[in-house]
Amino acid sequence: MQPPRAHPPHGHPQQDYPPPGYPQQFGAPVRLRANVVGSVLAGLLALLAAGLLVWFAVADMLANSTPEPWPDVVRMNVIGGFTAAGLLVIAAVFTFARMVAGAWTLGVASLFFVIMNIIAPLLRGESVSAHLSFLFGFHKTTGVAIGLATIVCALTAIVAAVAAVAKQP
Repeated sequence: MQPPRAHPPHGHPQQDYPPPGYPQQFGAPVRLRANVVGSVLAGLLALLAAGLLVWFAVADMLANSTPEPWPDVVRMNVIGGFTAAGLLVIAAVFTFARMVAGAWTLGVASLFFVIMNIIAPLLRGESVSAHLSFLFGFHKTTGVAIGLATIVCALTAIVAAVAAVAKQP
C-alpha cells in the first residue's frame, strides 16, 4: 500500500507556489548598508578628527613637560584625547565597511565629544567666554588642535548620520 500523496497527480502546476501578492522568498534577504559616499566621507573626517585629537594630547603633554606630576586638567586632556582618538578610529573602520551601526556609533561618539568638549570645562568652573576664546580663538597650539577637532567632529557627526539614514543595498 502506498502512502497518500500530498498533492493530486494532475493538480494545478502552480500549487506549490504562494499566490500572487505574497512576498517571494528567494535567496538571502537584502541587507541595507550605509551610503557609500557618506560612509567614506564620515570615515575620512573621523580619521582627521582622531589625528587632531592626538595632536592636542601630544601638544598638551609637551606644554606641561615638567618633572612634577601633571595637573588633573592635563591628565584628563591627554587620556581623553588618546581615548577619543582610538574610539573614532575604531568607529571609522566600521563606517568604512558601510555598517549602519558603525555609522551611528561614529555619529554619536563625535557628537558626544563635541558636547563634552564644550561643557566639561564649564563644569570645572571655567568661564564661558574664556573657554570659548580658547576653543575657537586658535591662539595656542593646543587651542588650534582642539578647536579644529571640535569643528571636524561636528561635521563627522552630521555626515555619519546622513550616511546611516541614506541606506542602500
